[in-house]
Amino acid sequence: MPTARLRDSLHCALKSFPILTGHIQETGDGLSKTVVVDERNPNLPDFTEASSSVQYNKLKGHHFNWSVWPSTVATAGPVTAPGNKGVIKLLCIHVMRLGDNSGLMLFCNIPHYILDGFGYYEFLCHWAMLCRMRGKQQVSDMSSPVTAISYVFDRSILSSHIPKQRKPLDSKTRAFIARKSRVSSIFAKLPYRLQTRLASTALSLNHANAHFFHVSAAALEELCNLHCSKDMPDIDLNPSGSASYAILVALFSMPIIQVLVRKSTRRRAILQKLVLTLHCAPQASDSSVTIINCIHAHKLLDMEDRKYIGNPVFMQPVFVPLDYEQYNENTLATAFANVVDHINAGVRSIDAPLLGGLLDTLDENPDTYAKLAISVAMGRPLLTFIDEREYRVGDVDFGCGSPSWVSAPAWNMPNFVAFLACPPGLDGTMVYTSLKDDIFERVSCNILFAKYARFLF
Repeated sequence: MPTARLRDSLHCALKSFPILTGHIQETGDGLSKTVVVDERNPNLPDFTEASSSVQYNKLKGHHFNWSVWPSTVATAGPVTAPGNKGVIKLLCIHVMRLGDNSGLMLFCNIPHYILDGFGYYEFLCHWAMLCRMRGKQQVSDMSSPVTAISYVFDRSILSSHIPKQRKPLDSKTRAFIARKSRVSSIFAKLPYRLQTRLASTALSLNHANAHFFHVSAAALEELCNLHCSKDMPDIDLNPSGSASYAILVALFSMPIIQVLVRKSTRRRAILQKLVLTLHCAPQASDSSVTIINCIHAHKLLDMEDRKYIGNPVFMQPVFVPLDYEQYNENTLATAFANVVDHINAGVRSIDAPLLGGLLDTLDENPDTYAKLAISVAMGRPLLTFIDEREYRVGDVDFGCGSPSWVSAPAWNMPNFVAFLACPPGLDGTMVYTSLKDDIFERVSCNILFAKYARFLF
């Protein structure tokens, strides 16, 4: 895969993704941001290439464990921040060529503010298609109609593609989004470059370590049977459906919540003692663990033949009280079935009118994402899930076949779980987790978790 072909096809791919060459522009209050594309002053991608003596077979022999990766593969962290010149690059690419020309590692970073996961893989697939076609010399003009795809990035068009009749959010979800926070209000009004620097520094100081697990198709089937054994209705394990997602969320959330509940309870006890010692007015404290289901809302948008790939993610909070029942071996199946049904019902309730209600509430509370960032930085009991199994990973073929392995960074924000499609030859679901070491150790010993989730690294 020659560098010239990668660069040429990237240049052509950016014609369909001009937003990746734009500059983030603020209105002045720090709450409203847009991306401005200036053809005379493009924000060109950060394209870096390097080589390593590490060979592909070594990576494969260690199941692509981060410990054997060449150093400096990832040139950008989980939080996008300005570079040495104070410019925020909207696209960072690092090509790492492995020893003896045995393989290639491709790192690609795009701020989540610009694209969500679907948009990310649309870009990679489009770039890969152009590179593959150039390699086969199927097209001489890389801007020909065969390579032209119309994408839409403007968030303002969302409202016109959602029913005018909105469905209001439930009171708890609205309170979660609209709750007041002096710290987050101040943070949201800071210049975006300063926000990203602070967020990047905070995450580096309070990050969690990532691990991979595998849940086989047979394990999912057993979990489905466990659910049905408690006189619950049958569920469909289609990977694109909400039921398999709910089973996976239940499998991973139950042991994590048990640990978070214990930690939050201890934290509340310490705060109460501190308040009594200092004779202060009691401060509001966490009363629940919050599960955030990040649901892709593309299917809810009637966009006809245009592809909106901005970032329509529906954040659905599920609140688990701190007096959450600490299930044991005798009550495990019932507790598991209840969690599955609770998550499944919540996800299935999301429709276009409810998405409209969320967007309206976010417009009324522009500092919502700042609140979430502050909550993560302060160690609040948040647990985030996202289903990435439908991403077009297998279509990212630059001319040498589909990727052998797809991975996120070796460290990320705490209490984050993503479900991924398995690589060729493996069934079921790959699970990427980012957990603090103490939580990871306790979760790994959980009786339900240890039985159905196989630890990889």
